Amino acid sequence: MSIQEAATSIGAEKQPSLASISEVSTAISFEMEKQPAVASRSVSIEEAYMSIEEEFKTTTKFVLAWQPVRKAPIEVSAKSYGLFKQATVGDSPARTPQDEGAKIMYDAWSANKGMSKEDAMKGYVKFIAEQKKALGGA
Repeated sequence: MSIQEAATSIGAEKQPSLASISEVSTAISFEMEKQPAVASRSVSIEEAYMSIEEEFKTTTKFVLAWQPVRKAPIEVSAKSYGLFKQATVGDSPARTPQDEGAKIMYDAWSANKGMSKEDAMKGYVKFIAEQKKALGGA
């Protein structure tokens, strides 16, 4: 029985029987098996995460050797620090530092509270890419 025949037989009845539903299901399965296979590759969550983690590590290594970042405004340094700490440590501790410089960095980290590790990594990579354009970088 073809899909059209099975569908027509169900449409003719007010209440389809279990046999006719089963026939349609079988016909659909048979038709699907005849379809050419589509070449596709899905990426697992682990693979996607690892690529984000590798990109994060590569970006971090770049920043450590990047000279223009040393002349960046404190806001740029603080934001990159905050995203880095969120990605590597998680939420900031509840205790606020007294030192003004440390407080700026702490506030930037605290601004990311609740952000997932993955999102912080993505944010860090994106932010550094933007700064490369703004400050000049390889």
